[in-house]
Amino acid sequence: MGSGTTFTEVSKTALQHFPIPLPPLEEQRRIVARLDERMAVAERARVAADRIAEAATALKNSLLREILPLGQNLPQDWRIAALGEVCAYQREPMEPRDAISASLPYVGLEHIESNSGRIIASAGEGIRGLAFRFGPRHVLYGKLRPYLNKVALPSFDGRCSTEIIPLLPIEGVSREYLAMCLRLPSSVEFAMRSKTGSRMPRADMKALANLPIPLPPLDEQRRIVARLDERMAAAERAVRAARAAAEAAAALSASLLRDAFAGGG
Repeated sequence: MGSGTTFTEVSKTALQHFPIPLPPLEEQRRIVARLDERMAVAERARVAADRIAEAATALKNSLLREILPLGQNLPQDWRIAALGEVCAYQREPMEPRDAISASLPYVGLEHIESNSGRIIASAGEGIRGLAFRFGPRHVLYGKLRPYLNKVALPSFDGRCSTEIIPLLPIEGVSREYLAMCLRLPSSVEFAMRSKTGSRMPRADMKALANLPIPLPPLDEQRRIVARLDERMAAAERAVRAARAAAEAAAALSASLLRDAFAGGG
């Protein structure tokens, strides 16, 4: 770009010389009509797919509420326990310069998927700052922006951001069951009611210790987890299929435009 020539001027020049395929007027109208029709179909597919994804997500929440009752009419061998009674907050600090710390994978909030709790990645060396140690017996609870509902079940030893609290269930409490209770919409609402901060809210862990947990015997906890895992997997498959359909519909709209101006279809 020569001195005195602005980017806008260059862009205008390039645009003036941009080749546009120009069929006869009747063909232009035919292309527009065909494209409008096909893009409308693609848009309807996208909207339908988005609605399926929303419905499947709502179904997952309703399954949690159905299987994990919080009402007064609990089975005889169940009880309501506070979160602080069924697990310990374990904030074992790890300094970044410590050799053991440097050898462990690091999990930050960005590595945990909302709602599902799936750990989608982890980091290694180069992570600076204080971290908490965790292992495969812990439940990882994301306290920053608790509405994101980040509750993970690690299968390895590692270190995590101090915005994540490792919870160690007591004997007789399944960590998978505890994680499901923490993912309940009512648990998220409880954490948000007692949050601190406004722009970057954090769960008040002292207040969260009073979160009511419906607690059946251990065998029943395991049975609930197995049944819920099976039904949630079906709902998750529906979500993935719907999202794939929405992405395909969006890609179709783009390809229709390319084909139309390339003289295709």
